Amino acid sequence: MNVKIKYIIFITYIYVNLNEKGESSKLKEDGGHRSISSAATKRPKLEEVVINAYQIHHQPKIFLPKWEIIFTVASAFAVFVDPLSCYVPVIIDDSTCYYWDQTLMWIFFALRSAGDLFYGMDILVFIKRRRGNVNAKPFGASWTKHFGGHDSIGSNLFYLIPIQYTLRAYNLYRWLDRHANLETAVKRLLKAALDFLPFILTAHLFGALWYFFAVDRKIVCWLEHLCKFDDICGRETLAYFFYCSRFTPENNMMFNVSRLHETCAVQLSANVTSLPFDYGIYLYALQSNMTSSRDLPVKMLQCIWWGLRNLSSFGSNLQTSFFKDEIIFSIVISISGLALFLVYLNSRVQSSKKVSNQIKLQQKIETIYPDIIEQMRNICRLGLASLKKVPLLESTDEKVLKAICEYLKPVTYGEDVYIIREGEPLRKMFFITRGTALTYTTIKGGTNVCKCLEKSDFHGEELLNWAFKLCSFSELPISTTNLMSQTKVEVFSIRANHFK
Repeated sequence: MNVKIKYIIFITYIYVNLNEKGESSKLKEDGGHRSISSAATKRPKLEEVVINAYQIHHQPKIFLPKWEIIFTVASAFAVFVDPLSCYVPVIIDDSTCYYWDQTLMWIFFALRSAGDLFYGMDILVFIKRRRGNVNAKPFGASWTKHFGGHDSIGSNLFYLIPIQYTLRAYNLYRWLDRHANLETAVKRLLKAALDFLPFILTAHLFGALWYFFAVDRKIVCWLEHLCKFDDICGRETLAYFFYCSRFTPENNMMFNVSRLHETCAVQLSANVTSLPFDYGIYLYALQSNMTSSRDLPVKMLQCIWWGLRNLSSFGSNLQTSFFKDEIIFSIVISISGLALFLVYLNSRVQSSKKVSNQIKLQQKIETIYPDIIEQMRNICRLGLASLKKVPLLESTDEKVLKAICEYLKPVTYGEDVYIIREGEPLRKMFFITRGTALTYTTIKGGTNVCKCLEKSDFHGEELLNWAFKLCSFSELPISTTNLMSQTKVEVFSIRANHFK
């Protein structure tokens, strides 16, 4: 029986006995008048005890599948790429027009297509693995965005980008959280990054939208000016009126450009106390000439900083105008900042509660069954001593080695028994704790030099090399030697699937 299953049964036995002792003591205090049915109804079910014990002591698998890592890297890349589409529009104030940065646009489409290709490949992998499962729902690639619109250039992107970006970011965060439980130096760094990752991703999204809506607000000001002062109305016909093209000089002849610049000014002039047009939260983006710059790294850093600053303050610094979309955007920022803080706080509380429950359970077990606990510690020490002698595991964190020890299974072999034969798949790794075993190679009927394995020796190191390479079970290494017990041999064995 698997060591972990034995441990769960052992924990179950302790829970049941603790419960029975607690009930018997309460019956004595009550003078023995409590009915049996009332005592039985408060006893926890065996299934609940087993599930709770398994959840507390369950450890994740140590080595990750190769494709899952590749797909997660592609997802992280896609999460970074998605908001770049918001930086495509650029304003030219002198010409009173805007244009799409063609270089950035094609780079975005190329990178986005590459990311979607991995999503398509993941669907194929998913279908292959889940073939026959009618309830399986593959996670497909999201649809490609496009610019345009009648009311303003941001009407569709406001709903499209946040939804699909949130799904991608959540999928990435869930994967990282699932594989950040083992205490190694890398995993501790991963845990710390997970605490800040939601804030960074959300700030990246909101900062990009802030830039995009700043450009949109400038164009809205131009359109309102034309309708108010030059009687040129109808946004359906003016959707691309201010787009930079060879017709821009002719279009600028249709209205007073100087008066438009005064109406849509972003800087206060002499003897002017307020701006004619209220840009609200987008004023700084326009005043800093960010919307006219093609320096993408600087724009991104500034926008991410703006997003982080307002998320951390729950949007309390945002001074909005009387514009519906801007007010909704500010409300979403405020709620998102509060939600992210509560999620972080809840994760800290749950982590502390889990550690507290484990400590309390361990104290109860050590108090009631000290002999069994001491025996289990001796087994763990023996396993640790054996694992530390493996060259590939010498620099591994001790907590990871303890996690591996949970999968070590004590096995006894009699005299002159083949433990593993040459040419068979190497499915287990063996650590000898008592006795003597022989290992030798047979080549075309002849025998090579025979090697003797004694206490503290191990066999099957090729299995570790296979696991570190993240290969599939169809690529299990083949044993090149015979392993045979010379005397009665006691070993610790661990299966290949426990490494995966």
